[in-house]
Amino acid sequence: MMLVVLVPYALYTILRLAGHDLASVHHALTQPWIALPLLALILTGTAHMWLGMHEILEDYIHKPLLGVTLILNTVFCLAVALAASAAVVTLWLGA
Repeated sequence: MMLVVLVPYALYTILRLAGHDLASVHHALTQPWIALPLLALILTGTAHMWLGMHEILEDYIHKPLLGVTLILNTVFCLAVALAASAAVVTLWLGA
C-alpha cells in the first residue's frame, strides 16, 4: 500500500527537478522530506521485488535448483536495496 503513495511522490519529485542544474538537484535531495520518502520507496520497492520474484521462482523452478535461485534472489535484492539506499543516504548527508 505504501507504493501507491511513494511512487507518485517520487515521480512528482523527479519531474519537478528535471531540467534543473546539478547544484539544485543536490540541494533538493539533501532535504529530509525528499530523501526519507525516496529511502522508504527503495526499501518497500525492493521488498516487493523480492516477494514477487520469490513467488515466480517457486512456481517455475523445481526442487534441485530452487534453493540456489531463492538465495540468489535474496542476495540480488539485498544488493539493490543497499546500493540504492547508500546512494540516497550519501546525498542526503552531503558526503
